[in-house]
Amino acid sequence: MIDKASKKPVAATRYKAAFIVELSRAASYISSTLTPASMFVAVKEVVDGFIAERGPLHVHEFCLLLEESLAERLCFQAADIVRAYCRSIARRDRLRPRSGRKLL
Repeated sequence: MIDKASKKPVAATRYKAAFIVELSRAASYISSTLTPASMFVAVKEVVDGFIAERGPLHVHEFCLLLEESLAERLCFQAADIVRAYCRSIARRDRLRPRSGRKLL
């Protein structure tokens, strides 16, 4: 379902409302960094902190919204780092064996 006013999926709007405090704090913190290295450290800290606090279930949605929030602040390099880091998490999790399953 699409929210006609914003043209965004309703689920994205719900996630944004649920994560508004974390997103604001994270975007502010990450956008205040000065170098790509410190930006990466901040992104890792924020995303790993989100997973520790809320679990991994909605980390993909959080990452998408964080990337969007940083782009709105014109922090495109930080948004790219968020995208790359979250892709690496997703790739790592796909390779991790599930309970009861073994890798060949």
